[in-house]
Amino acid sequence: MGSKKTFDDQVQLISVTITQDEYANEIETEVSTTVWADIKSVGRTEFYNALQNGLKPSVVITVKAFEYSGQKYLIFESKRYKIERTYGIDRENIELTCSEVVG
Repeated sequence: MGSKKTFDDQVQLISVTITQDEYANEIETEVSTTVWADIKSVGRTEFYNALQNGLKPSVVITVKAFEYSGQKYLIFESKRYKIERTYGIDRENIELTCSEVVG
């Protein structure tokens, strides 16, 4: 049986939309949504399994499934992360495996 999720941290889920201006230049616009989350570090087994698939995860974040709608990035503690993989834990929660974006 897993540990109880506390959802006592906040993260900003970042969605990116691309539009074009009158000259057909692509313009990226980011919209952030703040949600409550449960944060945990990446376990050893999950880390090595992810490495075999070319990923380098640094944190696993659980949010309520209804609050996640395919965002590709999130911000936690002033660090930007790319959402590498999602996993539906149950009907209510979704797990986001993330790697820190450097640069």
